[in-house]
Amino acid sequence: MKDDDFHASRIETLIPFINLAPSNPCTIYTALCFAQERIEKHGLKVCPVTFDQPLFQKASEIVAASNNLDKVVVRLGGFHLLMSYLGSIGRIMSGSGLAGLWERVYAKGSVVHMLTGHAYSRAARAHMLTLLALICVLMENSDCVSQDDETHLTSLYANTVEQTEIPGNIAEDETVKQFCLSLSHHLEQAANRGRTGKLWVQYISQVIIMLKFIRAERTGNLQDHLDCVRDMIPYFHAAGHLPYAKSARLYLQQMASLKHTMPAEEFILFSDHRYFTIRRSNEFWAGNFSDQTTEQFLMRMLKSCGE
Repeated sequence: MKDDDFHASRIETLIPFINLAPSNPCTIYTALCFAQERIEKHGLKVCPVTFDQPLFQKASEIVAASNNLDKVVVRLGGFHLLMSYLGSIGRIMSGSGLAGLWERVYAKGSVVHMLTGHAYSRAARAHMLTLLALICVLMENSDCVSQDDETHLTSLYANTVEQTEIPGNIAEDETVKQFCLSLSHHLEQAANRGRTGKLWVQYISQVIIMLKFIRAERTGNLQDHLDCVRDMIPYFHAAGHLPYAKSARLYLQQMASLKHTMPAEEFILFSDHRYFTIRRSNEFWAGNFSDQTTEQFLMRMLKSCGE
């Protein structure tokens, strides 16, 4: 669904390649100084710069220690954050039978990479299909959804796919709200039946966080994005992904202070007008992770004809 509120982003290369190792502090400092210079040239007050987790920590330390980089805000790449979160889910669910379930559909070698979060597309789809299967089993003998409600929900889904329904209005639909309340009630009952039920209800909650995080990025909802990062932190700790647990907490602190350091009109553009995500088109569901977009753009730009 196209809308005037969603504008496609312009992507271009502003800085020449720095012929040094990416993890070299000199490389990071050079890139940050160039960003500071461009910010001052265009008369901006603050500009976010995205890094993956290992470089994010070093960049944050450099910005905190420098007096010349007061207009640079370091962002944590959401795509690699999500990959680490998928790996956390796989780690927590090891021995639960999830791997055996996926091996009935995917190759055994692929499942190993899916559980670690490296095969992102396959892992995300497998988690979504598993979530739907669990909910179908949970609601199999439930009569909470009448025939009229089922017809209404099916119609909403069809209208969303055909882009005739505004996606933002679906969450306000009374039938959807009632179904969500009923599903929460069934999940609570399943968790109280025993440890196995509690484990799979926890898994459902983990996958829902993943779906919310993707939705926040696709729709450009900054607050939902930060809420999901906050919800991921306990699972990073539980799975032993401590670097991302520490970086995610630091990232939340930096984003929380952004509204105080960024001018009000720029912060409104960044948050309310969804400028924190990158869009390839003016579709509602067209937002993309900044670190993923950077990698895709660079690979496409560097790819010569015939390769």
